[in-house]
Amino acid sequence: MKQKILVIIALIISVLTLSFTSLKAQDDNIRYYWFTVIIKIKQELGNLKYQIVGSSSQIYSGTLKDFDKAIWEGLRRRRIVVGAFLSKQDALNAKMLYKSKKEKIKKKPVINGTVYWFAIHFEEQPRLRIYIIRRKPGAVRYGSGDLNYFIDAFYQQLQYGMFTIGPFHSQETAEMMKNIYRRNE
Repeated sequence: MKQKILVIIALIISVLTLSFTSLKAQDDNIRYYWFTVIIKIKQELGNLKYQIVGSSSQIYSGTLKDFDKAIWEGLRRRRIVVGAFLSKQDALNAKMLYKSKKEKIKKKPVINGTVYWFAIHFEEQPRLRIYIIRRKPGAVRYGSGDLNYFIDAFYQQLQYGMFTIGPFHSQETAEMMKNIYRRNE
């Protein structure tokens, strides 16, 4: 009886290990796309406000592991990484929306249907000259709506010390990316 139980446990462990390995191999084959944004942090009356100063001219790509590393490297260089998107076109469309002012968006991408996003909070560590992501309890961290609603929410949240990452075509993608950002909190 004990041998049967041990065999069943060993079989379950081997199946789980094989499943995890195949999922990891699948993930390594998927390309994700992102870009960086340069942010200036202002402190007014004890509240943080973010202002977009510029963005990278390049769209970066890689695996989720590369993206995770890019977030950390971006924070170290005082840049915020936006993404990761499932296609280069999605990254280019999002990049069109990350301007210093809402009025500077010359051409909106055509994105039909509901889009999803999430907000992060970050602060500057003056002595280290890096940014760190902070969890802010009680703040709305997810959003959904049409593209115009995303744009309005993005620029409004900048005034309240929240930086919006998106727009994503699915809530699952937004949640997966949010979890990656959380690892860097």
